[in-house]
Amino acid sequence: MDGYGRILLTQRHPDKHYQLYWECSGGSVLTDESPDDAAVRELFEETGIEAEISELVQLDIIFGNHAIYYNYLLQRDIELSSLLLQENEVVDAKFADKSEYDKMKSEKSIVPPVVERFEKLGIDRLLKTLN
Repeated sequence: MDGYGRILLTQRHPDKHYQLYWECSGGSVLTDESPDDAAVRELFEETGIEAEISELVQLDIIFGNHAIYYNYLLQRDIELSSLLLQENEVVDAKFADKSEYDKMKSEKSIVPPVVERFEKLGIDRLLKTLN
């Protein structure tokens, strides 16, 4: 999120499942990698944003049917033009405030499992608090 309370969303590549839907950066933990290290790596791979583990705030751990989701927040002001999007994963990026997020959610343009995790995290309250 940036200092204006907007969340950074990335648009999935058209060759991926949920093609052209929006989501937050994420991915799988590699062998011998901690969830913290994976969060830093995935953020950099997908957006070019370099972060230190100490900058991440762990929001929650959600136990799914087939995975464990570690959810982190990095609050930093960045310019979209400075992002280096991963060519085979991400085709676009944008910031969404609470009203934009609500609109995208109602249009069903955000990856459905991501919306579910956001709901469990209370992302609506978080967006409203930071606005």
